[in-house]
Amino acid sequence: MATQPQGGTSDDAQVTIRLITRLPAQLQVPDNAVAVPATINRYGLSQIINALLELHPSRPFDFLVNDTLLRGSLAQCVETLKLSAEDVIDIEYVLAVLPPKPRAELPHDDWYGICRGQASITSWRK
Repeated sequence: MATQPQGGTSDDAQVTIRLITRLPAQLQVPDNAVAVPATINRYGLSQIINALLELHPSRPFDFLVNDTLLRGSLAQCVETLKLSAEDVIDIEYVLAVLPPKPRAELPHDDWYGICRGQASITSWRK
């Protein structure tokens, strides 16, 4: 349930969530409902999971709310998806896919790339 102290600002708002996952048992947190600040984002939710699971080193997670990837704050997501902040919101978490690491490139002089570009231009003109 969303709670807001009397006279409080929207920054004080809280949303009640339940974290769920299909990951192996060692990456599952208890499915109890917890109140979190509405301003929390993906990084903050990842910190909660890492703390609950005592993961060292910590791991990044992505979060799905109604099959929609959480990219901003939870409050923005609730508003965008027109969810009721009064209800318990189920949030599925998955391991974040890290960006690919660049492969080792063969070093070559700059002039080599220019020659390849020139060859394609000259073949195009023919």
